[in-house]
Amino acid sequence: MSLTIDGKIHAIFDTQQVTSSFQKREFVLEIDSGSNYPQYPKFQLIQDNCSILDAYSKEMEVTVHFDLKGRPYNKPGNPTIYFTNLQVWRIEAKQTEAPNPQASTQDTGGSM
Repeated sequence: MSLTIDGKIHAIFDTQQVTSSFQKREFVLEIDSGSNYPQYPKFQLIQDNCSILDAYSKEMEVTVHFDLKGRPYNKPGNPTIYFTNLQVWRIEAKQTEAPNPQASTQDTGGSM
């Protein structure tokens, strides 16, 4: 399931080498910053996608494209544990609105 969300980067963590063949990198996005209760979901990038985050820094406004992933973990003799991951596959810097140069130019030709 692919989703998109806008927010401000709140924290960026180093890449973790989980096993010899698996690495992940996490970051926290601040969303609903204008409300009384902003939210701070943690996202992850895996494998080669870890380097996507190198182009971004704290406080940057971004659009995050991610997949909602979940899986059970069954350990014999224990209840099933469920894991949920927000797995990022693309990040885009939010475009700041630049003034339209044509809108500020007035026609001084006087032709009617």
